[in-house]
Amino acid sequence: QLPLNVDHIRISNAVYLRDLLFQPRDEGTLQVGSLIISTFISSNNSFEGLDPPVFLTFTKNPEIEENSTNTTCNFWDQIADGGHGGWSTRGCTVVNETEQDVMCECDHLTNFAILLDVS
Repeated sequence: QLPLNVDHIRISNAVYLRDLLFQPRDEGTLQVGSLIISTFISSNNSFEGLDPPVFLTFTKNPEIEENSTNTTCNFWDQIADGGHGGWSTRGCTVVNETEQDVMCECDHLTNFAILLDVS
């Protein structure tokens, strides 16, 4: 829930076309299969466990999607891997998936993308 005791809240959004800033040390067989959507609220409060959650819809990258399986909704966890960062599914789930799009539901705000297994 958003705090009720503030005069104003600044919401910032950004879209990253490439994943150059979001490179885990161990890439494995997962590959970013969409744009990366970043949503932050400028406040001293932590926005985790949101109820209702946020919904995000991603268009799949057709170059990656045709050779992939197991689509997951992910966020960039900045403290993973000893502070190096990594993708995590914690708090995010796939709500609906079509041939072209994936709808995700997440209970927090940060950097989001869908990952596809290209093994």
